[in-house]
Amino acid sequence: MRPLGIASSKDKIVQKALLTILTPLFENVFLDSSYGFRPNRSCHSALKTIYYEWRGIKWFVECDFVSCFDKISHPIVLSIFNNYLDDYWTSNLLNRFLKKGYIHFGNLIDSCLELKMGTPQGSITSPLICNILLHELDCFMAKYINKYSNFAAKDRGASEEYNKSKRYMGTEWEPVWKKVRELTHKNVSGAKLRAALRTIRKLDAAARGVRYYQEDSEMKKVQYIRYADDFIIGLISDKKFALKTLSAVSLFSDSLGMQLNLEKSGVKHYEKGTLFLGFKIYGDYGFNVKWRKNKDGHSQRVGDVVLKFGIPLERLFERYADRGFFQKV
Repeated sequence: MRPLGIASSKDKIVQKALLTILTPLFENVFLDSSYGFRPNRSCHSALKTIYYEWRGIKWFVECDFVSCFDKISHPIVLSIFNNYLDDYWTSNLLNRFLKKGYIHFGNLIDSCLELKMGTPQGSITSPLICNILLHELDCFMAKYINKYSNFAAKDRGASEEYNKSKRYMGTEWEPVWKKVRELTHKNVSGAKLRAALRTIRKLDAAARGVRYYQEDSEMKKVQYIRYADDFIIGLISDKKFALKTLSAVSLFSDSLGMQLNLEKSGVKHYEKGTLFLGFKIYGDYGFNVKWRKNKDGHSQRVGDVVLKFGIPLERLFERYADRGFFQKV
């Protein structure tokens, strides 16, 4: 566990002064994809960005560092710092704060007078140091997004199913598929029902003049957001590309001296969802669909590709059970 460092009053004043000077300098450097320990960029700001900008996500790439603050490499973070601010005395002062150890009064043998790695818990400068280091990850992901994101609905051709379904509109087939919806037996398996609903929705979309677009494995969209040392990636792609993205992030993290926790990192489908900042984020596309007229007078679906936010009940129940509030069966 990272030791809790309680600095002296003089040290706190110097650290706060250093933070006051460096914060506006690095605010001009940090990207919009990073949140946490930054002015007006709280966890709610990050969640709002996901809600309003992450549309139609199919895969989540979950990433979790192994003891991020404990593993921060002093030479690497100082090298990054010097790239943005070439000032010997400021760099030297930051280096002294990084190396500053602690005294364990309850067990003097456990004391560490000079840290070789990581930052002490409770240090005023630790959050900024973390953001300076992981800014390199933000830049890497920005380049990755520019390289692979080529998603544009207007460039995709209409699906064969759309073209076929148009010929049935206004014929005896139209009341048939409506009746299927009404007469679906309650014992029909969920998988079959979802498949039928997908077909019905596509036919319904064709009737309203709304195009469904064919799936194209070459079409990709990458979204990325980071809150301090916690970050996720959202993808419109196939699973193979999602795994490739996880591998790329893992390799780049190694170059920063960071290591991904393989047990807590992985790829999740949108229906299963992911956990981020205390919320379960998942997709429930196709239900509660609303319609509106676009500028051409055609009906357009809205609201069916927006991610939903829920409470991770399973995780909460497990924690309560571990604390003795519930009994596991």
